[in-house]
Order: sequence, then C-alpha cells, then structure tokens
Amino acid sequence: MFQSIKDRVQKLISPSKKSPLGQIFKNPEYVQDASDRDAQVLFLKLLMATAYLDDNVETSELNLIKDYAFGRCLSETEWREIDFYRQVKPSKQEIENMVKTLVSEIQSKAQKAEFMEAINDMVEADDIVQDEEKEILNYIKKQVNDADISYFSRAVGGIRKGLKDKGNEYGIDSLAAEYASNPIAPHLKNNMEEHSKIDITLVSAKLGIAMLIIYCDNEFHSKELSELKKLVEKECEASKTESKNITESIVKIPDTHYELTHLSRIITESCSYEQKKDFLEQLFVIARSDNEFHIDEENYLRVVTHSLLLSHKDFIDAKLKTR
Repeated sequence: MFQSIKDRVQKLISPSKKSPLGQIFKNPEYVQDASDRDAQVLFLKLLMATAYLDDNVETSELNLIKDYAFGRCLSETEWREIDFYRQVKPSKQEIENMVKTLVSEIQSKAQKAEFMEAINDMVEADDIVQDEEKEILNYIKKQVNDADISYFSRAVGGIRKGLKDKGNEYGIDSLAAEYASNPIAPHLKNNMEEHSKIDITLVSAKLGIAMLIIYCDNEFHSKELSELKKLVEKECEASKTESKNITESIVKIPDTHYELTHLSRIITESCSYEQKKDFLEQLFVIARSDNEFHIDEENYLRVVTHSLLLSHKDFIDAKLKTR
C-alpha cells in the first residue's frame, strides 16, 4: 500500500539513462572527486567557447551544457569558470592548447564516446552553425576521436599532469579560474592597456559589490550606469574609452556570479577604516542615483556595511551624508 523510500527514489530517477539525476545515482563514478573531473570541466569550457564564436550562445546550446554539468555534479565555482567562456573568446591557439590538454586527460573509450556524443548533440542544438563554429567542433571531434587511450599513454599523461602547472597551462584558463571568485578581474585585464599601476583584485572586488547594489532592486537605470562609469574611471585610473569598455563588459556578468562574502573580505583585508567608509558612501551614491532609494537597496547596504566590518553608526553617517 505504501511505497518505500527506495521505491520512491527509484521512480524519481527512472529511466536513469535519460535522466541526469538518474545517472548520478546509477553511476557512482559521477562524484566530485572523480579522476576524470578535470577533463569534464575542460570539455564543457571548450563547448561553451565554441558556442560563443558567433557572439551568441543559443538557449538550446546553453541548456545542453547545463544538463551535462548537472549530470556530473559540477560545483558553482566550476560552473562560473565554464560560463566565463560565454563572455571572452579564446584565440585559436588557446583553443588548440585546451584541446591538446583534453586529449591527454581522456581515460577510457567510454569517456571518449561520451565526449563524441556531446559534440554531435552540440552541433544539432544550434539551428544555424557558423563555418568557424563547425570548423572548431570538427577539430575537437577529430582530436578526441584520435586520442590514444592505451595504458602506456594514460600512464604518461598522468605523470605529465602531476608535473605541470595547470595555472600556466593556457593563459585564458587562469583568467577563468580568477573569474570564478572575482568575476570582474579578468575583464579589467582584458580591457586595460596598463593595469599594473592598480590593485586589480581590490578594484574588482569594489566594482563587484557596486554591481550587487545595482542589481539588488532588480532594476538597472541609466543613471546607475553613469555612476558606475565614474567609479570605474576613478578606481581604475582609466581613460574614458577604457572606462566605457570596462563598464559595458562587466554589466554582462550575471549577478549570481558575485559572492559578497569573498569580495568584502578582499576589501577588509586591503583597506583602512576611512577607505571602507568612503567606499560605503560611494555605494550609497550609486543606490540613490536613480532618485529612488528602495527598501531593498537600504537593506542590502546594511548587509554590506556589516560585511565590511563597519558599524551601524557608519551606515547612518553614509546615509545622511549622501542625501
């Protein structure tokens, strides 16, 4: 009469072959410490980069990549690294280096077949495949298909993987790793000719929190954008052209990619008490710039004040000073 927990779970994940959730329960190798995890993440980065070659990732393409990511229990941080390639195009050489690394990490015929199937699905997901996109997908497909998965090859590949510095493996992927924790930093590096004179990590953290303030009322006004440009110009010591490019670039970053805890920690570890108070006042200016100071903005600014290790008095002072 009553279904057991086991029966309910089995019903939920059946048929397991068609369900990403079912695959997780059925195949124990899909865990966060799987030996082929690096290859899975790198493969999705390649698919995302290829999909973005035409400056637009179709919804069908994005959903396909998301399904694959969900089926492999990828973390939020790993997804952000993948999603970075929806905003920045790697060069042909960088793609070739990524493919070369992927091929060296393929461990079995089953994994090779899985990647081949995903590539075919990706081609079918886009109704109109551009020539450049088709060329890259065919290149990846050929390299994966020709991958040597003999025992000797995998042993050598494992030794090579243990010796190399993955951070320097291909430049753009080190930016992707940075993007996962501080999303604006790679955009500053890509849009500024000279960025050595500023603290990229600190400036990116400040701009990231400014973006959270802008997003917290679920509206994006032109006046807020104008204030953001001023903040970019000031913090980055950038020209008006650079500031414009940086602003246009960072507004494309999804608000879910910012983590207040991480960003505020960067600021508290790098700034004095007075500098944090000045920054809080700048955030109030941005929030008030559209002439509508929403309760959501005020509440979120309270949270930011606490995250910056400032007091309620500091919050009130900044609020009154910016009226």
